[in-house]
Amino acid sequence: MWERVRGALRILGDDDGEADWLWFAVVTVVVLNLADAAFTLWWVHNGIATEANALLADLVESNAIGFALAKSSLVSLGLLLLWRQRRRPLASFGIVLVFVAYNGLVAYHLGIAALTVERALA
Repeated sequence: MWERVRGALRILGDDDGEADWLWFAVVTVVVLNLADAAFTLWWVHNGIATEANALLADLVESNAIGFALAKSSLVSLGLLLLWRQRRRPLASFGIVLVFVAYNGLVAYHLGIAALTVERALA
């Protein structure tokens, strides 16, 4: 069973195969990271939430641009590391995992936005 999984993961990171979707996942994560930063700044500055990342918690309240740049830089550097190692099955899996996580995170932000609007209209 594990040989089949390992073989499938090896195919995911192969440049000779259909790796366009892997590049799409990386670009999508960069865009979703920017959306996450914007939502986080909005929630924190309106008193709805706090920053969960201890490294960026002070920065989000004191310097919005610095927060966005630091967050974007950290995520982009991580993605660059994964992309450079994309032929390794674990790196391809990491890209997919980050893609799914950021989709869930932005869906969570949109849910909070919907609740906020609903409460404002009620």
